[in-house]
Order: sequence, then structure tokens, then C-alpha cells
Amino acid sequence: MNMNMNMNMNINNYSFPVYDKNNWDNTLKETELFKEVPYLSARLGDQAYEYSKDGDISNYHLSIQYIMGVLADQAKGKVDLSHFSSEEALSSHVSLEENEHNYHCFNQHASTVYHINNHDFGRTLVDLFEQMNNSGKNVLALKIDSSQHSMAARLYIKNTEQGQGQERRFVINFYDPNLTDKTVRCEVDDALKLNDYSLRNFISNQTYLSSYVDAEISSIIVCDKADIRDEHKVKENRALTPLSQSSPLPLSAARLDLLLTDNFAVGIQKMAEEVKNLSESDRKMFFNQLLQPRAENDISGLQCAFNYQCFDALEAYSELLVLAPPEQRTDLLTAKSENGWSNLARAISSGNKDMVDVCFYLLQWLPLDEVNELVFPLAESLPLNDMCTLWEQYTDFMQQQSNSLIKDAEIYAQQSAAVTPASA
Repeated sequence: MNMNMNMNMNINNYSFPVYDKNNWDNTLKETELFKEVPYLSARLGDQAYEYSKDGDISNYHLSIQYIMGVLADQAKGKVDLSHFSSEEALSSHVSLEENEHNYHCFNQHASTVYHINNHDFGRTLVDLFEQMNNSGKNVLALKIDSSQHSMAARLYIKNTEQGQGQERRFVINFYDPNLTDKTVRCEVDDALKLNDYSLRNFISNQTYLSSYVDAEISSIIVCDKADIRDEHKVKENRALTPLSQSSPLPLSAARLDLLLTDNFAVGIQKMAEEVKNLSESDRKMFFNQLLQPRAENDISGLQCAFNYQCFDALEAYSELLVLAPPEQRTDLLTAKSENGWSNLARAISSGNKDMVDVCFYLLQWLPLDEVNELVFPLAESLPLNDMCTLWEQYTDFMQQQSNSLIKDAEIYAQQSAAVTPASA
């Protein structure tokens, strides 16, 4: 079977070229050239299993399961995809609770995290393979997220016999849970050949369009077993990993979602500086974008930050709030989640003192009557002990607001006295 016939094949509706080594008679050089383009490695005529999206298993459960498979094989990072090939196999192999825990551990503890435009994906791969070369690592596991979808990848450096010596080859297996038991693979003899690849080269058109509705940007997290810990203690003062010659990220809800979810306060502060430099009309347009209705099951970054106690990111969010028109601030802070609860209200009623402190810190940017409209009904719905605690915190908040007003009044009086001539 020649290369052109294989190039025209596809599995399900995924229009990737298919490599079937059992039906392949091309030369070694032709095979190597074929593999430089992302392809599906499968038997011709195969159908990919696609998991039921109506069940308990979600895309991020599967992406984490793939990552854990890569981390389990330190030599090659090979994953047995037969564990992903049926509903029964998934049920016996995927632990929902454990994978949810690991997902948030990687988000909160990983040391290497890129936020990139998708057309910079190849440049990111080059950067990571260079780091692997320098550190002597052969395998890396990546978690790749948009604000709507979770994917994974295995990076592998392998040595192959070539004539009288060995040749290094750089391998990517890209795992999209929508193609549940297959990966899109790419293999090159020089990592720099990956430089111009976009993330879109590794994903089906259908998945791409549904996963990148707001902006074509992704979070790329290097996963390590050391990041998995018993407690969800969020890493403070996190900085994104820089990528040389990368294009600037757009101001978008998707970018903010990723920064809030991954607890990158500095990134949110940088966004606030960019918003500050916008014209009044462009600034209003940006905040209108943040308030657009979300797709079903699309959890906002703000909700994730409240859920997983990303205190640094939540405090930094206030720098965006103060730039919003006053009439939009309440909606930006108290937007309802899919179950009808305000994320802020749920956080205030959590009983976690640090979380409640952050909530009241954010509330200072809202008009007092709107704060009361939120707090009073909430307090009445709580058990007695929790209600008393909330009233104590509310009293402290009001005292701080009063002190701030008194201080502002004193400053205003001093300034007025300095510019008003003394009466004769």
C-alpha cells in the first residue's frame, strides 16, 4: 500500500492521515517523512471508541488518566489505550475522585506552566524538548486546557539505530478525549521542525471549533508525580513560564479563565494594566464580553478560583473590578453558577475564614446597598452559628468601610484648607 492511499484514509470523522504498519510497504525515508505530519496510528478500517458524554466521566477525567499512564512508565511513557476502548474498560480503569484530585493538584502545584496562543504550540514543543535535552529526561506528560476542554500529550525522545550510529527522534502523542482510545502522533528527527505547528494541527476541526469559542489560547502544564499531594494548598506567587518570540495574548474571557483557574495573580494584574490602557468604549466592550452567557457545563474561571481557594488570583481580580463601570461590577462578582447559586454567596457561606476574608475584600468595590442585598438574605439562610460568624465578619467589614470614609474625609478637608484663602 503506498503513501498516498494512507494519506486519504481517516477514522470516524477525524480527517487525519492513518499509518497502519501492517499494511505499509514504503521505504524507511518515506515512512519518516509521513510521520512528520500529525497522523493516527491504527489499523486501516478501525473505528475509534468515543465515550458517552452523558455519563459521569468527563474529558478531564480521561486526560488525567492518560497523563497518569505516561507518568507510570518512566522509560518511555507508553500508555495502554485498550483501557480506554470501551465503557466497561473505562469504568474499571478510571477513578473519578482520584483524577479530580490529581487534576487540581497539577493546576495548583506545577512549576512549568505556559499560557499560549495556539499557533505558538509548536514553539512550545521545541522549548520543552530543549529542556528535556538539557535535563536528560526522555519523557514528559503535558496537560493541555482551553477554557472549555481538557487534553493531554506525551513527549518522548527516543534513540533509533541508523546506519553505523544512533539517531535521536522527537515524538509527540496528542490525546484528545473525544477520540477516546487513539492518539494523534508526530515524529521528527529535529525538534525545530515542530516550530511552525499550531495546536490545531493535532485536533479535529469539530473539537477545535467547540473548544475555542472565545479565544484560541491554551494552558500547557508540565505534570509531575511530585505535584500530587494530599492537600490542595495553592502555590503562591506563581509566575507563568516565559516563551521566547511568542505573540501577545488577546484580552479575552478565556485568558482570564485560565489565569483564575491556575491562580496566576501576576497575570491578572498584567491584564488589568492592559485594560486600563483601553479607550472607554473598548473597555466597556471587554467587560461586556466577560458577562456573556456561557455554554452549558462551561464553568467560569471565577467559579474555579472560589472552589479551589485561589486567594491570590481572587485578590488580583479586584484590580479588574475597579476598572469596570460601576453598574457592571456586581454582575462581574456575583454571577450565578449553573445551579443558580452566586459563586460569591457560596464562598461566603463556606465557613472558611480565609475565603470569607477574600470575599469581603472583593465586596468593598460594590455599592453598600448591593452588599446588603447579598449578605442579609444569605445570613438568614444559614445555621445559627454560621449566621453569627457572618454577622461578625460583616461588622468588621462595615467598620473598615467607615474608617476608610473618615480617612478620605480628613484628606479632603486638608486639601480644601490648603487651597482656600484664610478669611480676614
